[in-house]
Amino acid sequence: MIALVELPVWSIDRLFTERSLVVVLDGVQDPGNAGAAVRAAEAFGASGVIFVKGSASPFNAKTLRASAGSLFRMPFLAAFDPAVTRAALDRNRLAVYAAMPREAGQPALPLTRADFRLPCAFVIGNEGRGVSEEFRSQARAVTIPTAGVESLNASIAAAILLYETHRQRSAP
Repeated sequence: MIALVELPVWSIDRLFTERSLVVVLDGVQDPGNAGAAVRAAEAFGASGVIFVKGSASPFNAKTLRASAGSLFRMPFLAAFDPAVTRAALDRNRLAVYAAMPREAGQPALPLTRADFRLPCAFVIGNEGRGVSEEFRSQARAVTIPTAGVESLNASIAAAILLYETHRQRSAP
């Protein structure tokens, strides 16, 4: 079976709403992780996803499969410049959180103490290197408490952060 599909072209302004929740994929190279993160973003009400340069292509067949169709509905930008991304987050007054593994000596806000009810963005870093210095230096580090492991898969971390945001924003 062959299908010809024209994907919508999203403007950067479409990703920002009154209750923005933006996922920034910062060098996430595995297409399965990228697609699963987009799927979680749609499931938990994110307003958009930015694929920063160096991340997997949203048009990769594995990314599309892992998104389970979310890439056809979720506003996203592909191969976006990190500086332009950061400027857009600042211009739209989003609190920026960098998902960080638990590391000795590095101060990070535990997920259980974070308040994600205001407009915010989550930066999900590369599977091996983590969040790039460009985003890490200007974001609040947030960590997901774990037992027995140092870090989680990028898409799992994104899903947990997105779920917690959805839970907080849905609470009376």
